[in-house]
Amino acid sequence: MADSYGLALQNAVISTLRADTDLQALVGQRVFASLTEGQPHPLAVVGGKIPRPLRTDGKAAATVRFSIEGHARPSDAGTSLGPSAVVDKIGEAVVAALDEQTIAVSGFDLVHLQWISGPESAPEADGKTYQSITIFEALLDG
Repeated sequence: MADSYGLALQNAVISTLRADTDLQALVGQRVFASLTEGQPHPLAVVGGKIPRPLRTDGKAAATVRFSIEGHARPSDAGTSLGPSAVVDKIGEAVVAALDEQTIAVSGFDLVHLQWISGPESAPEADGKTYQSITIFEALLDG
């Protein structure tokens, strides 16, 4: 069975972001599909995905809105920047890596990939971690 629109896009985005040298300088290979306890920071996570079906010329297609979260803490930011600046830089690197780019999405044709908003950053509930959220939308055909 082929991957769904959201899962196929998530896998392509993770591969693309892990290969991006600007993002690697900030998070290394720490780009994940979910956030789990104990992961070293800073890191990036593919957040929520919202696929919406479309019908075009008798074929199936979907728009998928998704977020990329950046997470950083003061103790492990790895630079002289504070965690708020680190998550903003993660968001900026993600925009540069994904906006209007053509990435290979297994099983689908990527029609477009666009930056929608962000990065919006704020402290998390634990009072020591900062998070940024950057939102994108992709149109997948197939």
